[in-house]
Amino acid sequence: EYTMKVLGSYIKQRDVPTLLFRLGLFQRASTPNWDPRSSEDIEAGVKIQRIEVSSPVEKWALLHYGWNMGRLFGKQNNFITHFLKTTFHYHLDGLSDNQLPKKLKQNPLQGVIKIEERFDNNFSIEE
Repeated sequence: EYTMKVLGSYIKQRDVPTLLFRLGLFQRASTPNWDPRSSEDIEAGVKIQRIEVSSPVEKWALLHYGWNMGRLFGKQNNFITHFLKTTFHYHLDGLSDNQLPKKLKQNPLQGVIKIEERFDNNFSIEE
């Protein structure tokens, strides 16, 4: 629900299932460098499809989205950065793997997606 609320209108409809699938893998990930493809994709040698978002979503918004989802799922920064780099590579390719974890929560009020410290039980943003 949160993903569709904050990103749904900024991604192509064809990319929604891919994003939601990857989000599910991210939620269940047990290692920091989990594979963002299904086991069928891996067996078939399918390349990782990256999702593009349109303006006004930019780097800060994606970093904040990753932080929010990571906290919701109880994931550490290395899991979050892997999710972001493999899902939104085109938007974050200027950031190194060393820089990304340090920038996740910077500028919490900048961008169209803000850092959310708390979610309610229905996964919607508390206002």
